[in-house]
Amino acid sequence: MKNIFALFIILFSIALLQGQKSSDWELVHDKSWLFIAVHEKDNGDIVAITSSTNDTTSILRVNSSGDILQTNYIVNDSFSISFHRIIWIPSKSYYLLLGADFKRNLDTTSTYYFCTAIMDENLNIIKVNYFDDFVEKSIAGIYYEMNSQEQILVSVSLFNYDVNYSPTKSKYLFLVLDNSGQILKFNEDIGGSCNSLIQVRDQYKCVGWTTRLFDQNFNYLGIDENVFRFLSLTNSNKVVKIGEYIYAATVRTVDHFLPDHLTGLNGPILYKLDEEMNILKRSWMDTESKSYFFGGNIFDIAPDSSFYIGDFTSPQNQSLSFSLGKFDLDFNKKWQIKYSALGEYHFYIWGVEATQDNGVIVYGSVTTWYDLVQKAYMIKFNSEGNIVWTHNVPKDAFFVQTYPNPTQGEFTLEIKDFSGHADVRIFDTGGRNVYVQHGITAGKNNIDISSLPVGTYVYKVLKGASVLYSDNIVKVE
Repeated sequence: MKNIFALFIILFSIALLQGQKSSDWELVHDKSWLFIAVHEKDNGDIVAITSSTNDTTSILRVNSSGDILQTNYIVNDSFSISFHRIIWIPSKSYYLLLGADFKRNLDTTSTYYFCTAIMDENLNIIKVNYFDDFVEKSIAGIYYEMNSQEQILVSVSLFNYDVNYSPTKSKYLFLVLDNSGQILKFNEDIGGSCNSLIQVRDQYKCVGWTTRLFDQNFNYLGIDENVFRFLSLTNSNKVVKIGEYIYAATVRTVDHFLPDHLTGLNGPILYKLDEEMNILKRSWMDTESKSYFFGGNIFDIAPDSSFYIGDFTSPQNQSLSFSLGKFDLDFNKKWQIKYSALGEYHFYIWGVEATQDNGVIVYGSVTTWYDLVQKAYMIKFNSEGNIVWTHNVPKDAFFVQTYPNPTQGEFTLEIKDFSGHADVRIFDTGGRNVYVQHGITAGKNNIDISSLPVGTYVYKVLKGASVLYSDNIVKVE
């Protein structure tokens, strides 16, 4: 939707604290169009923040069953804040929120600010800090890393956009905050995205299209010449470090951003790298859509060291469905699902958040086609890829899951909320149709490709000439 960035940012002042309990709900403010930040507490409760178009921000506490336990509505007539990040500060037992706000001026222009806020465990805003030095551009992304002294290194991405909402100018701010959200240090840089912060030995790296280095005290050291250029302004969103390895997720983008071996692929791509950012391994989740913009997080890591990755199109071109995949540390795909409300909703995934029970929450915005109303949504999946609860979208929706993948011959194709019959066709890497099975129905369908050689294949679920679902299946010995 073309106005999505014009709605990007929302501000607040404390309002009414209200509780409700229901797994099937609509937000009180129907202008709350996007879940923009989700954080899981140690007890399994979820703290989630919405972005709104009517100067109202909703902060919710949701339990592991999807019941809303508490809601705080924050309203202001002249400002609008969007909280991009929720950080738990252990020594203070409160949350630090990182956000961006804008003030509408009398001449219809807007002035942008970076802001922080302290929020207690009851979702009350205790203090707000506004910093008015950064007013040139819209704030599109905030990324952070906290050290053992609870100092927080923050990368703030600022963009100007053309009439098509494509970035035309970029600036990146690097801030060091204390645990109350006050700025201790400030660096400004022009150009080159920085989307994730990780610690490598005695340095911190801000990784993106370029990689910037900081020492242990968050002093800026300069640009790392070992640039991992498969991450860029429009296709990287998260990099993490596990042990001696670095893992990066990259959303499929326009071809000139990709290396030759990945040109033409759809869907997100996973990389495993060493500490010098050399590629050791890669994998991907092939999907129907060609994603070229990002939200908050497109992948996360569960406690069992599994990767969850999501796929979505741009805000201007939301998709009728979204895909979600789960991979192990060796990049073997455990399962991939497709979720669709059969055309009723257009989906925009803002992020995925792994949970302590090894499940995942997908969150973002949906638009109903018949009235063009945008709503914030969340969907909780368990570790097997089954839906646990939903907010603002139906729990029973068209849903495809395949397992195991890789397979030695047989695999299960499970389809939910589907009527009639479909066909499964499997294609080899040369595009030849090497397998077909008719009469696929809702429920679990057994597919046997034991007769096919070892290799990677593409299978498609078709109803007539329409492709309902497409994915890779790997045949192993």
